[in-house]
Amino acid sequence: SGNRLEGGGSSPGADWGEVIDSVKYKLTTAVLARVTGSENFHAKNWMPQILTVVDTDDGGYPLQSEVLALAAQLQKGRGLNVVISIKDGSFLGDGVFEKAQHCKTTLKKFMEKERLTGYAKVIFSEENYPETVWNAVMNSGLGPVSPNTVLMSWVTDWKKLLTQDEDDSAAAFSENDDKARTVDDYANTLKGLINMRRVVCILKGLSFPQSRDKMPRGSTIDIYWVVDDGGICLLMSYILSRSTVWRAGVKIRVFVVLTDADENPQVVEHAVVDFLQQMRIDAVVITVDLQNASLQDDFRADPWDKNCPSGVPTLTVCEKFGLKKGGDDDDLTVASSLASYTYGGVPSPCNGSKPFWHNSCMPCTLESTPPTFPTVNNMPFDNNHERDSMMRQHQKQQPRCLSLDTAKKFNNLIRRHSSPASLVVTHLPLLHKASESVDFMEYVETMMNHMNNVLLILGTGVEYLTTVA
Repeated sequence: SGNRLEGGGSSPGADWGEVIDSVKYKLTTAVLARVTGSENFHAKNWMPQILTVVDTDDGGYPLQSEVLALAAQLQKGRGLNVVISIKDGSFLGDGVFEKAQHCKTTLKKFMEKERLTGYAKVIFSEENYPETVWNAVMNSGLGPVSPNTVLMSWVTDWKKLLTQDEDDSAAAFSENDDKARTVDDYANTLKGLINMRRVVCILKGLSFPQSRDKMPRGSTIDIYWVVDDGGICLLMSYILSRSTVWRAGVKIRVFVVLTDADENPQVVEHAVVDFLQQMRIDAVVITVDLQNASLQDDFRADPWDKNCPSGVPTLTVCEKFGLKKGGDDDDLTVASSLASYTYGGVPSPCNGSKPFWHNSCMPCTLESTPPTFPTVNNMPFDNNHERDSMMRQHQKQQPRCLSLDTAKKFNNLIRRHSSPASLVVTHLPLLHKASESVDFMEYVETMMNHMNNVLLILGTGVEYLTTVA
C-alpha cells in the first residue's frame, strides 16, 4: 500500500503523497468535528465564505468571468470559495452526468486562470432557478465552513427577458444560457437569499480587472456609505484592497452621504475618520450632500415595517454615531432615541455620555450576536399610550416605494465624484420596497448607469465592524 510505512527507513516504492493526503484529511475532519455546533462566531472572526453563481455555456465556459475575478481577489478574507453553475436538465437523462463533469473541468480551469482556489459544482436541475440557487447555498459546505455570502453578476441584458410570453422569454435567453429565467426569477433569488440571512453581492463589472492585472497607482475604490450596514461595504472593500491586484496602487475613499439638513459635515467626517482609525482602515473620508431625495429610505427599513427581512439596516450613518447638528466635539453624543441600543442583549455602558462608536460603549461580552437596532418594541417611550400613538401614526403612512427620480439623483452624485474610480461600492436597495420586480431592476440599472464597475452589497446584521476584543 502506498500509505504504509516500513521500518528501517523509507522503501523505494513508498508513495508519500498518499500519506500526506491522509494526514490532511484526518486533520480536516478533526478540526470540523471540534467546531461543530459553533457556527456563530464572534464578529471579529467573521470571514466571507463565498458562493459564486456563474452562468456557463454548453462547454462550461463562464459567461461572466468578472465574478470569478472578484471572488479570487477577495481570498484575503481567508474564507471558503464555492463556484456553481446551474443548467437546465435532469440526471435521469443519458450523458448528463458526463456533460456535468466536462463543464466542471472547464470551469475549474477558468478558476485556476483567475487564481481562485475553491470548489466547482455544475448543477443540472428541472426546478425553477431560485429554488436551485437556494438549495445550492444550503447544501454547500459543511457546518461552520458553509457559504455565508453569495456573489452574483448583474444581468446587463435583463430587458430582453421582458416578454409577455414565457416561451419567448426562454428563447431570448437561451442564446447565453440553457436555463431559462425571467426578471422575477432573478429578483426572487435575491429575496430568498436575504431571507436566508446571506450577504448578497451583485457585481456589474464591464471592465473589472482580472487576477493577473495590476491596478495603476492612483486607482480608487469609492464607497458610498448611506446607511449603517454594520460595515460590510467597508469590510469587503478593505479585503479587496489587500489583494495583489489592488494593493500597490489603490486608495479607498469613503463618501458619507448626508441626507438631512441637520447633519453637520465636519462633525460627521470627524466621527467617521475616528471610527476608521480604530478599525485600522486607511481611507480618505469625504462628505457629500444629497438632501430632499429620501435616498436613505431606499436602503433601510422603517422600525414599523413588518414586511422587511430581519437584519437589514435601519439607521443612517449619522444615526449610527448618534450625531446631531453642531460643530464641536461635544456634539458627538448619542442621541436620546439611540440610548436603548444593545449589543447581543447587553446594554451599552456609555449611557449617552460618549460617542456610540467609542470603545467604552462596547459591551463586555464575547457573544457574536449583532447590534439590536431600534424597533417599535425597544424604543424608549414614556408609556404605552405614547408607543401606541406613534405606531398608529406610522401605520397611516403609505409605504415608500423605490423611486427612479431618487436613483437618478444618486447616479448623478456618484458620477460627479467617482467617474474615474476603478470600482464603486454601495448598498443594494431593499427589494421589498419595489412593487414589482421590474421596478427593482429599473432602479438598480438607473443607479449604476454610465458606470462600468459597481459592487452592490446587502448584509445581514451579523457581520459588523467592532473593536470588541
